[in-house]
Amino acid sequence: MKIRYKYNKQAPSMNWFKSVLTIVVLIYAHNSIIGQNLKLKPDLDFISVPANSPISTPTGVAVNSKNHVFITNSGPKKLVEYDVNGQYVRELIPGILVNPHGVRVDAQDNIWVTDLELHQVLKISPKGQIKLVLGQKKISGLFDKERKMALFFKPADIAFGSNGNIYVADGYGNSRVVKFDKNGNFIKAWGELGDAEGQFNNPHNIIIDHKERVYVADRNNKRIQVFSSEGNFIKSWTHLGKPWGLSLADDKSIYMTDGTNEVLYKLDLEGKVLGTYGAPGQSAGNFRAIHGVAVGLDGHIYVTEVINWRVAKLKKLE
Repeated sequence: MKIRYKYNKQAPSMNWFKSVLTIVVLIYAHNSIIGQNLKLKPDLDFISVPANSPISTPTGVAVNSKNHVFITNSGPKKLVEYDVNGQYVRELIPGILVNPHGVRVDAQDNIWVTDLELHQVLKISPKGQIKLVLGQKKISGLFDKERKMALFFKPADIAFGSNGNIYVADGYGNSRVVKFDKNGNFIKAWGELGDAEGQFNNPHNIIIDHKERVYVADRNNKRIQVFSSEGNFIKSWTHLGKPWGLSLADDKSIYMTDGTNEVLYKLDLEGKVLGTYGAPGQSAGNFRAIHGVAVGLDGHIYVTEVINWRVAKLKKLE
C-alpha cells in the first residue's frame, strides 16, 4: 500500500502570525526593560574602617574631584571621608549630625548633607566648615513667613543646577521639591503628597542633567518623574521598579538603585535601561536594601546597603 502525503499549500494562518509577532514584541520589551547585565566586579573591602567607628546602616554616598568617598551612616561617626585608596581620612562636623541621610558633593567640592531628625540641609566646605544652613534645627514645616525661609520635614537629598541653584528633595514628610538660589534664598517649591503628575510619595533622591532637567526618584509611587528647572512636569518613567537612589555619570548615563528588588540600573536620559546588576542576598554582588549610589571619576560605582551595613565598590570592567 502506497502512502501519499498531502502538502498543504495554504498560507500560514493569522493566528500563527499573531503568535510570532507577540514573541517578537515580548523579546523587545524584555530587552528594553531589563537591558544587559552590567560587567562589574564587587569589592566589599575597599575601605579600611577604623575599629572605633564602624559603619552602621549607611544611606548616602558621594565622590569628590579627588575620588574621595563620603559616607553617611548611623555609626559613631555620622559623616566620614575615605581617600582614593580606601584609607580613612576624617569625620566631618563631629557632634552635629543626628540622623544624616543624603550626601552630595558640588562642583567646588563642598559637601552637602541632609539630616532627617534636624530637618536641615548643611553645606560644608572642603576644609570641614559649615558654610550654609537650610531649614531650622529640629523644626519641621513648610515655610516660616516671619523669617521668610523654607522649612523641611525629613529632607532626603540635594542636587545642584549649573548656575549654583540648589534643589532639595523634601522627601519623607513634605513630599515636594524646594528650589533655592546659590546663596540659599528660597525661590519656589512644587509637589505634594499624591500619585498624580507632579505629586510625590517620598521624593527620595534628586539629580540635575546638563539640560537642567530635574529627575526625582518618587520612591513609593514606583517611578522617576522628570521636570524642567522651573518644576514643570515633562514625563514619568514607571517601568523601573522602586527607585531609591540616583546618580548622574560623566557619560550622561543615570545609575538608579532599587532597594526593594535589590537591583542597580543603568539608564540613558530617556529612561531606556542600558543594563542591570545585582540580586537579593549578602554575598558579593548581591544587596540588601541597596540605597545610595555614586559614580567616581574612573567610572567605578559606589553603593550603600542599609541592611548589610556596608558600602560596596563595583569596579567597572568594560
